Amino acid sequence: MSLILLLILSATADRPVVQIPSAGQAVSIPVAFEPADRDEYVLGPGDVLEVTVEGGATPAALASGLFPQTICTVSSDGMLSVSGIGRIEVLGLTIGQAELELARLTRSYYPGIRVGMALSIPRIVRVRASGAVSSPGIYPMYALQSVSDLLLAAGAATACSRTGWMYTDSDSLRFDLRLDPWTHEPASDPLLTGGSTVVFETCRNPVFIVGTAVDSSSITPLSSSVTAWEVDGPMSLPDFLAMTGGVGADFDPGRSGLMDEGVLLPIWSDGGLVSMTVSPGDTLFLAQARASVTVAGAVAVPSAVRWTAGLRTVDYVNLAGGLVENSSTGGISLIRNGETVARGSEASAAVPAPGDIIQVPYSWASRHTSMFTILGALVSAGAILYNLNK
Repeated sequence: MSLILLLILSATADRPVVQIPSAGQAVSIPVAFEPADRDEYVLGPGDVLEVTVEGGATPAALASGLFPQTICTVSSDGMLSVSGIGRIEVLGLTIGQAELELARLTRSYYPGIRVGMALSIPRIVRVRASGAVSSPGIYPMYALQSVSDLLLAAGAATACSRTGWMYTDSDSLRFDLRLDPWTHEPASDPLLTGGSTVVFETCRNPVFIVGTAVDSSSITPLSSSVTAWEVDGPMSLPDFLAMTGGVGADFDPGRSGLMDEGVLLPIWSDGGLVSMTVSPGDTLFLAQARASVTVAGAVAVPSAVRWTAGLRTVDYVNLAGGLVENSSTGGISLIRNGETVARGSEASAAVPAPGDIIQVPYSWASRHTSMFTILGALVSAGAILYNLNK
C-alpha cells in the first residue's frame, strides 16, 4: 500500500501549480523551480521532502518499513515522520540541518545505512502585495518563489520602481529587482516569507520607457506601453538598458530615441548605440518592429504571418493554413524587395527574412480551368453542328 501511495505522490509531483488570482478569477500557472539552497532554505509545515536510502534498503530494513525512497510532508507542528525510522522536528531547520538530524536517528536503528534528504515540493505561503502594483491583494505562492514572482503575479504598475521592502512580524528586508549591468541578475530578490507584506515603492527618480509596436509594412504605430524605472542618478544608456533587461529581439533602432528637455535625440548611429547619458525625468522611446512574412496564393488563409527567427518557408505556409487543393509546391517562390530570390524546393527550404513574400501558385490545370471549359464547349458545339449537317 505504501508503494502505491509513493507512486501516486511521485506522479502528481512532477508539475506543481500555484493558484494566483487574475482579474478576479483563480488560474493555475505551472511553476518551474530552481533547486533549493540546502543551507539557506528553512523548512516549515507543508514542505514535501524526499528521503532516499543510499544504495537501497536491506531486506531487514524493508521488513521494518524503511523503503528506498519515501515522500514525507512536514506536519503542522513542524515534525517529519519517516516510515521505518521515526519522527524528527525540522521546523526552523535548513534542509542540510534536517538531513543531519535524520542521519543521527537512522544510525541508531540501522548503523550501516545512510540516508539523504531533498525538497520535492515547497510549501505554499500567503503573501500580501501592496504599493505600486496593478492588483494589490493576498496571493498564495510557493515558499521557493521570490519577490520577482510576486510582482509578476500582481502586475507592475506604470510607476513601479521595482524596489521596496518585505515586512514580516519580526523583521524587514530590502529588495531591488533592477538588474545589475555586470551580472544581469537582480540586485536583491529574496524568497517570500509566509504572512509577509511586500511593498513595492513608487518611482521617485524615474526614467520612462515607451515601447511602441510598428507595422513593418505600413510604418504605422500600433500599440504602446509605458513603464518607469528608478535610477539613482545619471547613467550611461547601455548600463540603463542592461538594468531594464535590454531592448528585445524586434528592436527598431531607426525609430527609437531619447526625449531630453523636449528634444528627441536618436540613440542609434552607424556605429551602434550613441554614447549618451540617461537622467531622471528622461523618456526613452523604444520602437519594436512588428515584422511579418506575407504568404499568398494557394494557401488556406493568405495573410501576413508574424516573422519568427529560424522558421522556413514551409513553416510559414503551414501557419497560413497549409496548402489548398490544386496547389503547386514546385513553383513556390520567395520574393524579397521585389525580386525572386529562390524557387521550388530551394524556396521551400529557405529561411525568409522580415518583409519577404511567399508566393504559392496553383497547378497549371487549375489555373487554366476556364480555358478547358471554353474548349469543351466549342468541341460540343462543333459536334452538334456536324450532326445537324449530316
